[in-house]
Formats: sequence, C-alpha cells, structure tokens
Amino acid sequence: MKIEHRLYAARAISSFGDWFTLMAVALFLNKQFGGVQVAYGFLISSLPSILISGWTAKGVPARWRKRFYVAGLTVEILALLLLTQATTLWQYYLFLLASSAISAALKPLSDGLVGHWVRRSKRRAVYPRLGAIGSVVLSIAPVLGGVIAQSWGYGTLFVLDAVSFLLALVITFPLLRGLKRARNADDSVVELRQSISSYPAPLRAAFRSWHYLLVLGAVINGVEFQAFANSGLTDRQVGLVLGAWGLGSLLVLLLPRAVLAAPSTAWRVALLYGTALGAFVVFPWFSTSLLSFAAAGFGSALLGGHLQSAIQNAIPTSLDSVGVWGRANRQLGVINLGAYALCSLTLPYLPLAAYAGLFALAAPALAVSLRRLP
Repeated sequence: MKIEHRLYAARAISSFGDWFTLMAVALFLNKQFGGVQVAYGFLISSLPSILISGWTAKGVPARWRKRFYVAGLTVEILALLLLTQATTLWQYYLFLLASSAISAALKPLSDGLVGHWVRRSKRRAVYPRLGAIGSVVLSIAPVLGGVIAQSWGYGTLFVLDAVSFLLALVITFPLLRGLKRARNADDSVVELRQSISSYPAPLRAAFRSWHYLLVLGAVINGVEFQAFANSGLTDRQVGLVLGAWGLGSLLVLLLPRAVLAAPSTAWRVALLYGTALGAFVVFPWFSTSLLSFAAAGFGSALLGGHLQSAIQNAIPTSLDSVGVWGRANRQLGVINLGAYALCSLTLPYLPLAAYAGLFALAAPALAVSLRRLP
C-alpha cells in the first residue's frame, strides 16, 4: 500500500471515531447541562495544547518517539472505554482534559510523520485531501452517530472510537519507523526556545495565515451548539447539519492538483468560508445551516490543508519539524483558549448574530495574508 493511501485510510477511520466521541460528549453536555457547558468543555480541552505541545519534541528523545506514540494511543483507548461509565459533568470534563493532553503530546509527532514521508512535490495535494477526508467523514459520521446515540446510547460511540484508534494504529504502524530519523531532543530544545519572529520569513507568513484560520474555526466551534439549541434542532438534525460540512469537503477531493496548488484558489475560498460562517450565526435555521455548513466545510478542508502544506514546505532542514509542529499546536491551544473563553463569557449576553462581525474581520485578513504567501 502506498504511503499516501495508508495516511488516507488511517485518517478516515480515526475521523469516524473522533466525531463519534465529539457527538457523544457535545450532545450529552448540551442536553443535560445546556449549550454553554459545551463551550466550557471546549475551553477545558484547549488548555493542554498550550502546556504540552512543545514538550514532545523537547522531552522525548527521537529513539523513543515511536514507543511514546503507541503508548499514548493505548492510554486514549483505555480512557474511552472508561468514559462509557461516566454520568456526571465533572467526569466528562476530566476526560476532555486527559484526552486533549494526550492529543497535544501526540499531534506534533503525527504532523511530523506526514511531512517526513510525503514528498514536497505532493504536499499541496496530499494535505488538503487529508483534511478533506476527515471532513467528508462528517457527511456520514454525525448522522450515523446521532442514530447510534438515540438507539444504543452515548457509550456505544465511545467504544467505536476506541476501535477506530486501534485500527488506525495498525495501519500506520509501519510508517512510524520514519520517526526514528527525526533529530534528537537536544537539537529541538534550541529550536523550541526561539520565538516565531526568529523563524525564516516564509515560515512566519504561513504561521500568520494559520492563526487567522484558527480564530475562525475556534469561534464557530464555541457557538455552533448554542445556535443549534436556540433553533430547536433535534439530535438527528444536528447530525445532518454537521454532515453537510463533510459533504462540502467532498469537493476538495474532486479538485485537480493544479487547482489545489494555485495560490489564487486559497484566498478566494477564505472569503467564501467567512461568508458561510457569518450566514450560519445570522440565520441558524435547519435549511440555512445545511447550506452554510456545506460551504464552510469546503473552505475549512481546503484552507487547512493548504496552510499545513505551506508550513511544512517552509520548514528549513535546520529545524526539527516535530518541534515546529509542536509550536503550531501550542498556538492552536492559545487561540482556542481565547476564543472559547470569549464565547463562554459572551454567549449568555450577546445575540448569535453579533459573532458575524468577528467573521467579517477575520476572513478578509486571512485572504490578504494568503495572497502574500510565497
């Protein structure tokens, strides 16, 4: 099996599991405690990214990274099985904290693995397609997850997520040998202590665009379930709306490589993405949410893959890619923390339409930043 095909298969399987757990946690918190608690849950889950992401490259020697990766996934599987017995708000919060800590430690390793194995000439096609596969799963997983939750309960979704982790690990295990070639921990310590301002100009520019995209994604995550609750959507309808996001991402898989790699594609899609998010919070009805999420899913998949490729291509050989991705994920945590805190504090007092103003500012800034990328 080709390397890209292994990555595609593992992403598809793990994405199903991820969305099953997200659906279960979000639906439980929303139904039992209200939409604001979903925002609090996202807020809690963002903390480990700030504290742990950089630690992996700095604290785990290259020769131990493969074993560390396997051990982390094993702990995640056990945590999911324990979550099937959870019934209280604090048990769910504890799981979110532990699970996000594991993800924060492992994600720089997986990001570095993709960059190590995928040739530079293929990255602008592979990265968007990886993102699109994860999003296309949204066209099935949330709908299926909603049905499973109503029929067999939330615990079944957690068990299925644990199984997906195990299958993804089996598929990607041969690729983990590439992590042995990473630079050692002592080298990466020097890199991690540098600020982003000391990075080469192309890498700084890619990070700038990445930050704008993260702001857009974090805010919509913080307010979407409150919008669903305000509109009176059922669990099945929520699943269909989230599925529309994945359906929009399907178009990314169908686009030719030349279109995916064209610089003009990304900045135009950034404007479409911001418009779709703004339309959703202004008109959060079932029919309009379907259309908005379909357009936003296309934009998110294409832009996320485009910027991941831009970051990876801009990393010079003098820097440990695992360390750079550790910093990228730390920035993700900081932005998520700020956005989720903002949503948690303002949701009880502001109309949802007020968040359209933030999308109207961030989307054009992202488009301008993308046009300036080398």
